[in-house]
Amino acid sequence: MSFFRAAFRIYSKQLHTNPYRTNCISGGVLGFVGDLICQKGVEKVDTVDWTRSQAFTGFCVYYQGGFDTWLYGLYGKYLTAKRFGGSVFKAGMAASLLDNLVHVPLLYMPAYFATMGAWQGDSLEKLKSDTQAAYKNTVAACCALWIPLQLLNFTVVPLHLRVLFVNFGCLAWNVILDYLSCVPQTNAQSESPVGHASVQRLLENSKAGVKDAVQAPGANLDWSSLLMFAAANRIE
Repeated sequence: MSFFRAAFRIYSKQLHTNPYRTNCISGGVLGFVGDLICQKGVEKVDTVDWTRSQAFTGFCVYYQGGFDTWLYGLYGKYLTAKRFGGSVFKAGMAASLLDNLVHVPLLYMPAYFATMGAWQGDSLEKLKSDTQAAYKNTVAACCALWIPLQLLNFTVVPLHLRVLFVNFGCLAWNVILDYLSCVPQTNAQSESPVGHASVQRLLENSKAGVKDAVQAPGANLDWSSLLMFAAANRIE
C-alpha cells in the first residue's frame, strides 16, 4: 500500500506542476487500453485495427488530456459556489449540464468524429455519413453516463484531480464511445456480433426496469434514474 500511496503522491505532484503533460499521457494510455478492450473484448475481432487504435488514442491525448485540462480550469474559475449562493451542488450541476449539453454536442463530438475520420483517411462523404449514423446515440449515451459522473466530479473531486477522474471514467466511456462510433452500421442492422447483442440486451433490460419503477404507484426516483430512462428511450 505504501508503494501506491507514494506513486499517487508523485502523480498528484505532477498534476500540479505539469498538468497538461500528465493528463495527456494519462488520457493516451487509458484511450489505448479502452480501444483494445473494445476491439478484443467487445467486438471479438481477430486482428486489431491499429490505425483506428492510433486515431482513438490520439484523440484522447490532445482532447481528453489537453483541451479538457484547459476547459475544466475555466469551469473551476467561473462556475464557483459563490456564484450560486454558496451552493457547491448548484455550481457542480451547472458545470455538469454545461459540459454535457453544450460542450459535448457542439465541440467534443464533432472533434471526435473529425479526428477519427481524418486519421483513418476517410473521405468527407464517409465522415459525414458516419457522424450522422452514430451522433444521436453517442450523445445520448454520453449524457446518461456523464451528467451524474460530472456532477460528482465538479462537487467532490479537487480541481487538480478532475481530469484524472474523467480519464478513469473514460476507461469505461472509451469502450462505449469506440463501439458506438466504430462498429459498422451494416453489422448493427444485420446479425449482431456477440458484443453488440450483449449491449442491446443490457440496454433493453435497464430500460424495462427503470420504466417499471417510473410507472409504479408512489414511485420516488432520483433525477439520475429519470435521466437514464430518458436516455434509454432516445437510444432506440
